[in-house]
Amino acid sequence: MNKSIRFLVIAIALIAIAIIVGFKLYSNAGEAETAKALISSSLGEERLEKDLIKKVTEDLRLLEKAGSASFVEELSIDEDGTITYIIPGGEGLREEVKVRKESNGDVVLDIQEGDLYNELTITRSGKLLMNGKDLIVDE
Repeated sequence: MNKSIRFLVIAIALIAIAIIVGFKLYSNAGEAETAKALISSSLGEERLEKDLIKKVTEDLRLLEKAGSASFVEELSIDEDGTITYIIPGGEGLREEVKVRKESNGDVVLDIQEGDLYNELTITRSGKLLMNGKDLIVDE
């Protein structure tokens, strides 16, 4: 199975699991606590800044829409302030996910796994696109 098909199957499986299992939405306090724990374990307690906690909390909400929030194990921050969320993958690989919000309200997840890159877009209307094409999830 080539890498792009394998990645698509993994992405669809994660989304299907999220839909079928129906992840509980974090309460606002719970979301902030989850963000604090992730920041603290990844970067150290000295990085628990209000703006960073708010950004990570918002990103985790968006990642939850894609069924990935509960799989995030760590994060890193680039020199330019871009946050990368690390999600362990199969066969010792790991996904690096960056969240960006477009001016039209769409949310784009830039997903890098090894040398494979994909974009998962969650439109304002809730539609899912993988690399610009409709992503259909069968239950």
